[in-house]
Amino acid sequence: EMKKIILADISERFVAQIINYGLLALISLPIGLIPEGSEMDSLKIMAVIVILLYGGIQLYLLTRYGQSIGKGIMKIRIVDEKTGGKASFEQVIFYRGIVMGFLVGIPGLSIINLIMIFRKDRKCLHDFLASTLVVRT
Repeated sequence: EMKKIILADISERFVAQIINYGLLALISLPIGLIPEGSEMDSLKIMAVIVILLYGGIQLYLLTRYGQSIGKGIMKIRIVDEKTGGKASFEQVIFYRGIVMGFLVGIPGLSIINLIMIFRKDRKCLHDFLASTLVVRT
C-alpha cells in the first residue's frame, strides 16, 4: 500500500535550490578571488577538490535518500511517481541530472521547465522525464 503523498510546495523546492546553489557559490568563491598565476594556485586546486567533494556528497545523498543538502534541510525528497518509494539511480542521476543538463541548453526550455512547476501536480520537465515527484518527508 502506498503511503499518502504530500507534494512539496513550490516555495520549499525553491528554497532547497537556493540552499544548494548558495553552498556551491560559497565553496566556489576562492577560485574567483585568487589571482591568476599567484603563489596561491594550490588554494585553487584545494577549492576544486572541495567542489568535487560537494558534488560527490550531493550525488550520494540524492541516490541514497532522494535528497540534496537543500532538500534535506527543507524536509522534501524525490520519489518514484508510480510507487511513492525511493527513486532509482537512473531516475535521479540520468534523467533528472544528465538528460536535463543537456536539455536546458536548448533556448527557452529552462523557462518552460520553470513555468511547469506551477501546474497542479508541480511536476517540472525533469520530473516528467524521470517519472518522479518531489514530496514532503
